[in-house]
Amino acid sequence: MTAEAAGAAQPGFTVIFCTGTHCRSHLPVREMLGTTVRGCPHGMSVGTACLSGLTGCHGDASPGPLLLVQRCTGTDRRPSGPTRVLGPLRSHRDLAMVCRWLADPDTDLPLRLDPAARRAAAARN
Repeated sequence: MTAEAAGAAQPGFTVIFCTGTHCRSHLPVREMLGTTVRGCPHGMSVGTACLSGLTGCHGDASPGPLLLVQRCTGTDRRPSGPTRVLGPLRSHRDLAMVCRWLADPDTDLPLRLDPAARRAAAARN
């Protein structure tokens, strides 16, 4: 498979992170997401104002940043699943796990970072 064909076969994503003043974190969110996106042919990151209306973030009282992620197909970038809220990111390790999962969707993401998966798992029990 050519490198071009391999890139077209890779799924894409858009990850949205807050740049609001109350969401400032000790974590290098912008930098690590930027590195991840540069390594993914169909990845995109978007910095935006406060996400509190979309994610339930509690601003200064939040235990860590939240991200919105939309997986999509490769070159045509059609959504391939629901938008997911990830976090809160409490540590550098949490952020690294999310970046790894963005780059490789077959990587497991801990339930504590994926509230929708956590709720689904609880409903099954």
